[in-house]
Amino acid sequence: MKRKRYFGKRALCILCCSMIITMLSALYLGWARFGDHRPDFRTPKRKRIIAFVQNNYTDLCARMDDIRRWGETYDYLWNREDQICGELRDSRSGGVTVTEPEIVDFMDRYGFIQIEYPADSDVIVFAMDGLGNVTCSVYMGFYYSPADRPAWVETMGSPYTGEHINYPVLPKGKGWVSDRSRLTPAENAELGSYRMYTERIYENFFYYEVDYC
Repeated sequence: MKRKRYFGKRALCILCCSMIITMLSALYLGWARFGDHRPDFRTPKRKRIIAFVQNNYTDLCARMDDIRRWGETYDYLWNREDQICGELRDSRSGGVTVTEPEIVDFMDRYGFIQIEYPADSDVIVFAMDGLGNVTCSVYMGFYYSPADRPAWVETMGSPYTGEHINYPVLPKGKGWVSDRSRLTPAENAELGSYRMYTERIYENFFYYEVDYC
């Protein structure tokens, strides 16, 4: 009898812990969603990304021609278990090991998760962080826009088509959010739960949050 009571209490404890973790995760993701983004809202991850661009602005600008040139060979680059990989242009190989020293050194030095080159666009996306799970995820980073215009960023995608990158945005707080009111029903259905918040850090450099919840 005592044994049954012990296992009953243990099961109840595990259930309660699971519920608490789920509630805290949902609360954290709710705070992170830019749909509830207040003009003065700052998360540690967001502040870190903005500070990164501010602290490395000169070097990023100096290296941008090189970074753009890498996009002539690769659709995107990513860091996988301390190995730099890349998806070759016009290829669906699933990725190859990158051996160019300048790319490897750059990715290792700054710790980017991914550098993405949307097709038919001169925007370059630098994925730096994220949180969430299969059902609700938020990705964060910054992007370089030569035209100095806010863009619709989609991230962690393969292939990264960039087909929505010039879609309309609406002012919100210190930045902009994706304006889905002007999309067709088919476009809205294709984008699913996607939402995006972006704000300018410096000229040509923008912070972004992409929400799939």
